[in-house]
Amino acid sequence: MLGPLDIHQYLLEHDVHHEIVRLPRPAASAEHLAEVLGVTPRRCLAIHPFNAYTPDGDVLVLVLSPADEQPQTSTLVAALPDVLRDRLGPDTEFGVAGAAMVSRRTDYFAGHLAPLLLPTDVVVVSTQGVADLAASTIYTATGDGGTALGIGAADLLNLTRAIVLPGDGPTDRVATIGYDVVPVEQIDLDPPPATPQPATLQPAPLTIPQPIEVHHDDLGRPVTALAAGRLRGRAPLVVPAVPTVAAAGPPAVPAVATIAATVAATAG
Repeated sequence: MLGPLDIHQYLLEHDVHHEIVRLPRPAASAEHLAEVLGVTPRRCLAIHPFNAYTPDGDVLVLVLSPADEQPQTSTLVAALPDVLRDRLGPDTEFGVAGAAMVSRRTDYFAGHLAPLLLPTDVVVVSTQGVADLAASTIYTATGDGGTALGIGAADLLNLTRAIVLPGDGPTDRVATIGYDVVPVEQIDLDPPPATPQPATLQPAPLTIPQPIEVHHDDLGRPVTALAAGRLRGRAPLVVPAVPTVAAAGPPAVPAVATIAATVAATAG
């Protein structure tokens, strides 16, 4: 069965602006859809299916109308033969189509029928009320009850090749909706104001710091300027000289002769 994804892809391929709206709760009919969306019923599309009994077989005819229009079935049955005489023949009779026929011929669920992606043998007719909304966005079913399609009425009538019923009743005149381009005079706009250029920033002058004078104390250690000033006001530090100590030499060894005389005297 067809659904919102198929419709979305089809409209993308045809470059048609649209929206698929996810509903906060399912909608069972066009009137219910208007209530769920919070829009007027006139902006929601009702689809009335009819079975055209022709000599060549049954033909499904879909009549589109705003939800608040609610055309009488007898009025549509009386109007359709005259409008579709050239399409279906003069001896065609019309009756309300059942849900089985709608689902079989369109591949949609009958209760959520969308007027797009229909077979070529399905005839689409519109009331004048839909044509009057050509510049407005209307909402219709998408094949399931949880979403709705928002699309321009003129785009919808053009894509479905709908035959528009005359507003003054059935006549031999058949109107169709296409894309009418209305020329628009060229509008000369004032040139945009020039964008002010940002001011050129001059670099700040580079200041090179002067070398800092280093002060030392009497022992050659660096000190602060304050300490150096204090040192200048006092007598220089005098370090007493360290007395030189002579290195001790080896002990004196007596001569051998002296040792021998001493031994002889002792022996005597």
